[in-house]
Amino acid sequence: MASSIVGPIIGPSPAVELALAAAGCVSHVADGPAGVPEGWPKFLDEPMAWVGPQFTDESEFIHTLSESDLQEAENALLVFKALGLDGDCVSRDNFPFPTLGPQLDRIHRDVHQGKGFGVIRGLDPQTYSVEDLTVLYPGNQSYIANRHGLQDRNGNMLGWL
Repeated sequence: MASSIVGPIIGPSPAVELALAAAGCVSHVADGPAGVPEGWPKFLDEPMAWVGPQFTDESEFIHTLSESDLQEAENALLVFKALGLDGDCVSRDNFPFPTLGPQLDRIHRDVHQGKGFGVIRGLDPQTYSVEDLTVLYPGNQSYIANRHGLQDRNGNMLGWL
């Protein structure tokens, strides 16, 4: 969750309130900050409460896959393909990352308990078939999240343009 303002949480911006009022969605627009609802913290002092300028060092959030990481991913792909499973069945159990796994676990912790995001670079999509990418992406992702994200109402996990 990113914010462009450091300081207290004060509620919706006046511009949003004015737009809602102009559309007839609210009956009164306050002249100042709306205040913090009862029970909400006045300040967020958590790793996920950050502003962009805090991340000037890309090494804090970008993990670039090494040649050995890429080889391990290709080996995991071969293991998975040998099982004859559909791509939506990929998991940590059938996509082994003995060395890369602990690195992705660190990203998992950072996404879920730290800053809330991470970037993985280095997997060249031009190197792999669409079918292999359909396994490689969720294979990597299975180390970061416990579910695959759906990209449409039909339950598709990957969309190709």
